[in-house]
Amino acid sequence: MGSSVAAIAVVLTGCGASAPQAAAPAAGASEAVVTPTPTPTPTPTAVYTLTSATFAQAMQAAAAKATSCTFTLQVATNGQTITADGALRVLPDKTSELAMKMTTSGTGSIDLRVVAGTWYISGGELTGGKFVKGDPKDPKGPFAGMAGVFDSVNPNQGMSAFQDAIVSVTPAGGTEQVDGVPTQAYDVVVDTTKLSAAVRSEQFDEKTALPAQISYRYWFGADGLVRKMTSDVQGEQQVMTFSGWGQPVDIQAPPANQVVTLK
Repeated sequence: MGSSVAAIAVVLTGCGASAPQAAAPAAGASEAVVTPTPTPTPTPTAVYTLTSATFAQAMQAAAAKATSCTFTLQVATNGQTITADGALRVLPDKTSELAMKMTTSGTGSIDLRVVAGTWYISGGELTGGKFVKGDPKDPKGPFAGMAGVFDSVNPNQGMSAFQDAIVSVTPAGGTEQVDGVPTQAYDVVVDTTKLSAAVRSEQFDEKTALPAQISYRYWFGADGLVRKMTSDVQGEQQVMTFSGWGQPVDIQAPPANQVVTLK
């Protein structure tokens, strides 16, 4: 959300069978004209009530139950384009782990992994081909104040910091297919004046004026899982898609001989 995803770049400068053929009519028999009955598109019915008071908790509960997903990300900001893809896993203690590869136009690629609360970031030549190790909660560490980067791509945490500032959750349009799944879009409006100073600092660019309200659009399936999110905040346009909910994902810390610690 906001400029948090772009911040990390700054730090490092279905197949189906063929339909059976109908038998030919017998000689002399008249062909009956059959109008096929269209299959209705299922209308998603959320497994919870989407309201401003319960939105974040409901979103987190669905993601935690599914335990894993894969995602894609596209960001356009300040003349740069950022693309990423990755995987996320929710652990039994409700914490999350992440593996993400991100490419920034004119800068290069970044490999980010979050395992057991520790961050590992490789910037290719910028980090000597190694992974820099650190904790964004460490005020003196290399990733100080960057926890918002993880939150921005994490459907299990992304809106939790905003819960008390959500002022409306409104259905937007009718049923829409996203990655083959019938979804319902919802516009989520956040009152930025109700955000704490810590959240504003972590999630947004403090050098750019933040409007009094910002809006996000989320697409949910009938199972309550988010399939897509879009936003346009402080000149940063984001589009995320989520798929493979509940499927196994490969998230591992890099080998010890590929890890360095900055002091």
